Amino acid sequence: MNSELAKDQNESKDEENQVFVLVICNVIGEFRKAFTKVIKAHEKVANLDVFVIGDFFSQRFPVTAALIDAVVSEGNKLPCPVNLLLSKKEAEYLGENKDQLGDNIHVSSGINWLKTISGVSVIYWTESVNKENESEMTAVLNDALTRLAASKCDLLLTASFPTGVFNFTQDPFGSAASSSLVVSKLAKAVCPRYHFCPNQKGIYHQRHPYRNDTILSHKRTNHTRFITLSDVGNRSSQKWAYLFGMNLKKVERCDIQTECPYTVSLFKEAAVASGDRNGSGSSDHTNASFRWTSSNDDSCQDSPQNKRRRPNIQQRERECWFCLKTEACEKHLIVYVNDSSTFYVALAKGAIHPEHVLIVPVDHHKSAATLPDDLDEDLDTLKTQLYKFFEKKGKNCVIFERSYSQMHFVLQVVPVRKEASKSLLSAFHTHANEIKAIAVELIEAPETLKTTWVNNHRCNYFHAEFPSGEEFFIPLHIPNFPINFGRQFLCDARVLNCPQAADWRNCIMTKDEEEANRDTLKSAFAAFLDEYNVD
Repeated sequence: MNSELAKDQNESKDEENQVFVLVICNVIGEFRKAFTKVIKAHEKVANLDVFVIGDFFSQRFPVTAALIDAVVSEGNKLPCPVNLLLSKKEAEYLGENKDQLGDNIHVSSGINWLKTISGVSVIYWTESVNKENESEMTAVLNDALTRLAASKCDLLLTASFPTGVFNFTQDPFGSAASSSLVVSKLAKAVCPRYHFCPNQKGIYHQRHPYRNDTILSHKRTNHTRFITLSDVGNRSSQKWAYLFGMNLKKVERCDIQTECPYTVSLFKEAAVASGDRNGSGSSDHTNASFRWTSSNDDSCQDSPQNKRRRPNIQQRERECWFCLKTEACEKHLIVYVNDSSTFYVALAKGAIHPEHVLIVPVDHHKSAATLPDDLDEDLDTLKTQLYKFFEKKGKNCVIFERSYSQMHFVLQVVPVRKEASKSLLSAFHTHANEIKAIAVELIEAPETLKTTWVNNHRCNYFHAEFPSGEEFFIPLHIPNFPINFGRQFLCDARVLNCPQAADWRNCIMTKDEEEANRDTLKSAFAAFLDEYNVD
């Protein structure tokens, strides 16, 4: 009874904290359609906050008194407040009339922070940033950041498109010549839950959410959803209004996230370019030790575009977390380096349990499927050694890889008690069946991972090897494949029975704990190898 009461109270609190937001971009004179959308949205939901960003008036028609009267007439029909975010130029068109557009229309311009009656924290920037005014806008932003960066930001609304926002994912628009690195700097600083801006190409697109912390950091912050909208009433029927619900006290979980697109490399390259717009505008492959993208990486193709990317690839190699030559590599996690120095074994960061390890190539290789043939034997030897090591401890191993076009692949090796191994396949298929639109392929001799990958058009993939000798291959043609899928089925109640460990962030240890764990595993594996090599 008490549990039911607590559940009801929690649901009641969630309802209290739930607000709805409607964002409309680029009205361009179609204010009747825009306001009608507001009225219909208000009929569906309560606690509605409305924001309009981008060009409100059409450049084809002068802003006359009659036009303003028409806006006032339509605005008086609005059932809820509308925040009209205008550029300073459009605000000047209105003059004194900007405070006379109706009781429910509130005009703002410039760069600032506001909080609605419902509690939504909003940062907006209504000015378009371009090559001509970039220096001026940079100064404006720098002045504003001291107060804005410390503000909570549920919603970021900008009139201009951020440079580099499609790093680590597929760019649906090609080059974004009109994008602004200044807007990227703002988005990086305030870490909004949602970022909206108009799309100058008239196309609606919602990017995969990106995280605002690094994948190995201990700090947890919200992720950001970037959404760009078309013009009101566009002929292509592209989406120009976006209605969504948001719990102000709770950040929803999101299994599919990319790294933050606004990398240190992005800003450094812009600084080095010293005004070279082509050099600073659209680096989309920086800092990609982990790249959760939904498209194949074409960085090996010898196109002019990729020739420009090569310096970025070098930068990625310098920042790679798994390359032993870099400072980013956490070398205190290393357990063993094989005799030929082609692979090493390391503790997993945020391991499911203390014996969860990684097999990592010493050199940069994008996936096990692309591994040169002369390294296959070294990899198979190391796998066999780990199988036998854990077998002596009464355990079997599952080895899996999630290949999403990263620079440096890793194989996850997770020991499982032999009694629980019987449930591995059923847990794997149960969790796989919960994901829509995927195909699970059994790799049977003479097929191998490499031939299966080629047969699937060299796609991104998930690959798992089970103690029974069965191997499964899942082509990743969909954007919603869970990042933690391998951990999810292994942490199932039928296998390891630790569902909380499906999220690596719940398993972070201190450096002292990691070093103690490494020492235990390192000495045990060294003793095993001495015996194994004698045998």
